[in-house]
Amino acid sequence: MPRFTTLTLSVVAFSACSQEPLTPPRPVADRQAPASYEMLDLGDLSAFGDGDRIVKLSDRGEIAGSRLSFTTFAYRSFFWDAGGLRDLGTLGGNGAMVAALNNRGQVVGQSQTTDRATHAFLWQDGQMRDLGTLGGASSAATALNNQGQVVGYSQTAGGATHAFVWENGQMRDLGTIPGGDRSSASAINERGQIVGSSNVPRYSSWGAQWTHAALWDAGTVTDLGALYYVDAAGTPGAIESAGASDINERGDVVGHSSVPWAPYRIAYRAFLWQDGVMHDLGTLPDPNVHGSDVVRINNAGQIAGRSFREDYSDPVAGVTWRRDAMEVLPSLDAGSPSGYWMVPTDLNAMGHIVGYGFLADRRTQHAFVWEDGSSQDLGSLAGSSYAHALNTSGDIAGLSDASGGGQHLVLWRRAGTPLAARQASP
Repeated sequence: MPRFTTLTLSVVAFSACSQEPLTPPRPVADRQAPASYEMLDLGDLSAFGDGDRIVKLSDRGEIAGSRLSFTTFAYRSFFWDAGGLRDLGTLGGNGAMVAALNNRGQVVGQSQTTDRATHAFLWQDGQMRDLGTLGGASSAATALNNQGQVVGYSQTAGGATHAFVWENGQMRDLGTIPGGDRSSASAINERGQIVGSSNVPRYSSWGAQWTHAALWDAGTVTDLGALYYVDAAGTPGAIESAGASDINERGDVVGHSSVPWAPYRIAYRAFLWQDGVMHDLGTLPDPNVHGSDVVRINNAGQIAGRSFREDYSDPVAGVTWRRDAMEVLPSLDAGSPSGYWMVPTDLNAMGHIVGYGFLADRRTQHAFVWEDGSSQDLGSLAGSSYAHALNTSGDIAGLSDASGGGQHLVLWRRAGTPLAARQASP
């Protein structure tokens, strides 16, 4: 076994029907991008909001995402392909939020309906489909695979929240760990294995019901447990709170579990569940750092994540776990301790990691790509930039401040790679 060591959707009204591209594709190489990458300006996202952002990228070069308006606290979603940037629309209500995009151009998430409920949706070829619920008022999709299987969570007719899988036009209740009454699904692999969390029939001394990471496979739910701790007096820790966030094709599962690090003090700790055992992935060797979490695991078993103080405050260090050890991602600011101020957001099959990190002024952030132990600044159109996703070809999608104000959708790609050929590939 590996032993790791340290080395309510609120929305604003907008057109739900327009599927015409809002802007044509406008690839423009940016001079600030590093020599090995070309930055393409794909258009202004101001029409979609000015705040919180979600960006997903497929292996075909398609991009889907959402933006939140600071004025209305409303999400509005977009899709970009060779035809340009377009509005995803809604289920008849006032907004939609993207959760995932697969290599068939299918997008899932949640959208407001005409009666102001929130339902899971599947968007494809310009059409948004309501996936319904398990009998309750609301649902949300969180992930899908390339087979078109969608997972998420939904209210049941009895008012509980259960994990679901949607396939062949039907939403199926995945149930809970025996004795529990709540569950949710967060990821699915190509084999149809699903991970998430479920509560269990055990309670804390103050009456809270504990939650464990869960795996659904071939109709059976497995309790993956949580990280258990024993204090200096030999008393078992009284916290059982864990959730799984990703699974690879080998069935390795990653997520986080709450652990106590001092009396009345709790932090998240990243875990790897493999071959029936949950392993604590640890933290940075810093007395002020108590927490860690994961972003993704690839099929080689490499993991991308972060290590942070108890409350996610600085230092936030980007890390990767590979070859049974934690490796810190070098900072973009040479004056910072290695890894500090770096926020990984995605990991691909080649082991490349993207994200964003602070520069020396501690105000400007730039997108980065980490490859073979080195962090490379991807530059920006102006001001800050943020890399959010990358695909198996090494294309990187994200956002950048623009000289005229606002933020633009951008795509970084290896210099000399034809964009049209990449998008036309299956």
